[in-house]
Amino acid sequence: MSTAAAFMLAYRLHGQYRKALHFATITEELTRHACVAQPGRIAIRVPSAILQVGITRLLAGEYHRASLLLREAYELRDETWDGRVGGDAAGKLALLFAIRGHTVEAERWLSRHDHGAGSLGWMVPLVQLSAKVAAVLIAVDRLDQAASETALRELEIQVNRERSWAPFVTYARSRYDLLWGDPRTALNRIDRTRAFTGVYHRTAGIEPRLDAVRADLLLAVGRTSEAQELLAERQDSPHLAPVAARLALLADKKPAAREHIAAGLAADEVDLRSQVDLLITSALAEDSPATGRRHLQQAITAAAQGHSYSSFALARRSSLVDVVNAMDTSDRARAEKFLSMAPEPLPLTIDLVELTATEEKVLALLAAGEPRPRMAQLLFVSENTVKFHVRNLYRKLGADSREDALARAHHLRLLQTTDA
Repeated sequence: MSTAAAFMLAYRLHGQYRKALHFATITEELTRHACVAQPGRIAIRVPSAILQVGITRLLAGEYHRASLLLREAYELRDETWDGRVGGDAAGKLALLFAIRGHTVEAERWLSRHDHGAGSLGWMVPLVQLSAKVAAVLIAVDRLDQAASETALRELEIQVNRERSWAPFVTYARSRYDLLWGDPRTALNRIDRTRAFTGVYHRTAGIEPRLDAVRADLLLAVGRTSEAQELLAERQDSPHLAPVAARLALLADKKPAAREHIAAGLAADEVDLRSQVDLLITSALAEDSPATGRRHLQQAITAAAQGHSYSSFALARRSSLVDVVNAMDTSDRARAEKFLSMAPEPLPLTIDLVELTATEEKVLALLAAGEPRPRMAQLLFVSENTVKFHVRNLYRKLGADSREDALARAHHLRLLQTTDA
């Protein structure tokens, strides 16, 4: 059992979560068998073993299984010499539920976190870390800027010492920056964190959520094409469905938005935050006003029950207000309260330029300064065909000259730049 646990921890620390999960399964099975075969000898070691298996599954994104194991470790906390088990399990559970937008449940476990009591001195910051990240996410979901800033000040951990948890810290800070901070700084922080954690940690369970907040940050700073590219690369991830639906709606593509919404709501174990997010977007994407109001009512009810309001900040405010004004008094009052608390980080509309493969080649040749006769030779087409593609390109970019087209293309990040 000890050998399996050691392998699990070693692979986990190196970000190789699939291998870590393999040894987590072995560790758990051996622990269960030992409890039956040698209960007196093994009982004192069970809580710590179950805790570590639960942490491994949390890091790998197996949240349901992780929650069961962490709860079990918490319940067994008094049966071990390891005094950190109870506090650590409670902190990890608070983080798990905060990540999923279940703010009430996260607060309940956060209240049981004992700030590392019973831990060795050097371990106290590590035991406290998950609870501090959870506190930031809870405050952000409650749209409480002051509490968020207080929680961020208390989130002090040397990320260079803990690769496994660095993406969680970055995720919490990025969610704050999306609403009240500097989105460009947040984007740079995500890139630095990923460079630090390395390729293996890209399989961590938090990564799809980090992709989602990165896509929203890209929208917030007007880098729509990059957001669109990211969503296309991760189109199978249900965690990005809310952002994809939001982007389609901002681009006035309601049918595409509804497709993303349906896919997101049909996914297994939909997070509460994602559910609220999708329902709000659905309220704006529906052609039927009655259906839109019903979906918004569902979103308001879910948000109120879970104390998770941040999704209201990401909806197109002017359109949402119109739906809210048509609702019944009680729901309207709650929606207006959530909206009054929410900043508006995203633009009302977006520039979504979709180029064909040929138009992308023409754009690259324009940027290279090639004349049209040379472009025709390189593309193996006539000059008239080149003129046709250039006209379409100018139309899509809203430009009337090569200079305007290139400036617009650079602004939309449609061209690879060599800037440092």
